[in-house]
Amino acid sequence: YMGELSLAPIVMPVALGLDSWMPVLRSSPVVRMITGEYRGTAQMIEWATVEAAVRSFGEGILHFSAYNPNASFVIDEIEVNPAAVCGGRLVALDSVLRTSPLPSVPQSLTSTKPLAKVRPLLQPRSIGLVGCSEKIQHSTLPEKAARALFRRFARTAIFERILERVVANIFSRPSKTPSSDTPTTTATAAKPVSGVRHSLLQFLRRVVIQGSFNPCNYVLEYASRAGIAVYPVHPRADTLLGKKCVKSLQDLKSANGGPVDVLIVGIPATDAAQLVKACFDGHITESIQLFSAGFGETEVGRHLQVELTQALAALDSDPTRRPLINGPNTVGNWVSGPHQFNTIFADDPAGLMSKRTATQPPIALLCQSGGFAVARLSSFSPLAHSCMCVTVGNQMDLSACDFLENLLRNGPPEGTPMPLVVGVYLEGMAQPGDGVRLMSLITEARREHGITVVVYKAGRTSAGQNAVATHTASMASDYSMFERLLKHSGAVMANTLEDFNILVATAALLAPKLTHLIRGAAKPPKVGVYGVTNSGFLKCVMADSLPSPD
Repeated sequence: YMGELSLAPIVMPVALGLDSWMPVLRSSPVVRMITGEYRGTAQMIEWATVEAAVRSFGEGILHFSAYNPNASFVIDEIEVNPAAVCGGRLVALDSVLRTSPLPSVPQSLTSTKPLAKVRPLLQPRSIGLVGCSEKIQHSTLPEKAARALFRRFARTAIFERILERVVANIFSRPSKTPSSDTPTTTATAAKPVSGVRHSLLQFLRRVVIQGSFNPCNYVLEYASRAGIAVYPVHPRADTLLGKKCVKSLQDLKSANGGPVDVLIVGIPATDAAQLVKACFDGHITESIQLFSAGFGETEVGRHLQVELTQALAALDSDPTRRPLINGPNTVGNWVSGPHQFNTIFADDPAGLMSKRTATQPPIALLCQSGGFAVARLSSFSPLAHSCMCVTVGNQMDLSACDFLENLLRNGPPEGTPMPLVVGVYLEGMAQPGDGVRLMSLITEARREHGITVVVYKAGRTSAGQNAVATHTASMASDYSMFERLLKHSGAVMANTLEDFNILVATAALLAPKLTHLIRGAAKPPKVGVYGVTNSGFLKCVMADSLPSPD
């Protein structure tokens, strides 16, 4: 009846247990019909019989799954279609079973990566930098001030109007009238004002605003001010921004007296891939922050990401030598507190995030997009304290699930409070099984830590799926199923960016009350909602927006 009635399928992840799904299954229209709960329908089977059959089915699937290292094989697909009710029992009329050998590395609901190295990634004591530019050195104080003022002014509507008027005046000046024997060609025709204006804007923003900017130089200057041991790796330069350079990766390891906490890489993808492999061979660093784009999100770079993933997998047997990789195609991370560290190369993110008071509730952001993260940091700065913001990019190694698991298992970064809300922006899952892991972690965050997890998932339409594939090389899953599963696990799903902002801010401001409701021993039977408005129509809209009492 599902096709005729347009019913959504009930997906039950057996790895997480079936107890919480039995009420969902029992309330489904098909089960209510065959158990005789609808008026005018006779009971064909008892609910206890249906429940026993489904549980037995689920236990068999879980036993012969990649989560069981003792399974003799893995069930890839099992279909019973159709099934009939005969004599009060469920009878399979036809079935299909497809199996495969057990993988060499069984799946797990917990990460097998050395997540203890996340802390030195986010709060390093020593840094290697590959990608600094020797052409960009210290600016004088007046130069810095002038550049900062121009950056802000060039992003205003006033600047665009002034530029448009200047360009219009230039191209509206009367020119000499050509003689009748002078040929007029398209090459001498005036360029449209709007096109020139756009070109000049792009030129100014590219050359003046960004031309003197390098992400690795930014981190070098920031780390130097913070007193962190930082080593720029450069084959020619002796010093960069006052810091002595090392010529090679081995020199970097020798200068630090061992592997650095994090190596930050901001060079083209092909060179970056070779450098990262060299880090694997020489145990140069405990973690790698890969700014470089041009990997799995592009046709040319896809094989580079596959090769790095395979090379990294070969180190899984030795966690002490295996580095963690965040990225590629990421803008970095932000951590507040006494050991704050910032690699997010945007206009004054530290200034945005430092405008906080002690009473602001702490939140964390895990985002697959750097642009999304920077915009949210700006939006939340007046309302909440962003104690941690991580951008994961292509999720070649570390994923949003890994960072959430590390937060729950190993706690927040040193000197920062445990966040009351975690906002998550995803374009796709990194590895098979990450969807189930995410559900498990969301449930744990809510039940064990009182943390509200707000999720915005991109790639809901075919156009959106194409966009995320070219942005962070993600494969977007069926959104309706994704939404139902995460809601069942306790996540708060945001349908729009505005919803995401409102839900994260509201959950943060109401965090003490929400934590009491989630973790309190005596939970109230109902939660009251109180609304105040001076308009009758808004009262009606507010009432319609409330969930049903059921």
